[in-house]
Amino acid sequence: FRLTLTNNGPQPLSPFFFAATTDQFNLFDLGGTASAGIEGIAEGGTTTEMLAIAASATGIGHYDVLGAGPLFPGATRTIDFTVDSADEYFQFASMLG
Repeated sequence: FRLTLTNNGPQPLSPFFFAATTDQFNLFDLGGTASAGIEGIAEGGTTTEMLAIAASATGIGHYDVLGAGPLFPGATRTIDFTVDSADEYFQFASMLG
């Protein structure tokens, strides 16, 4: 697969965490408490905690971060990756600003 992210908005985006998963993994549960990974992305734009969660989680295939720094308005980033056929879901998280 090829993932291309273009920031068409007026503010920067934090590094973009993404994962190909089965239905056994969720980045967050609606109405539930945010994980340390989601908190890190939402509060500081950091993906360190989310990468640690992904590394030890079940139900997650390929995961990565698109970009090491902010994606500024008008900028584009692309990454190629391979997924297993069992990983039917695409999940992602980033922060505005």
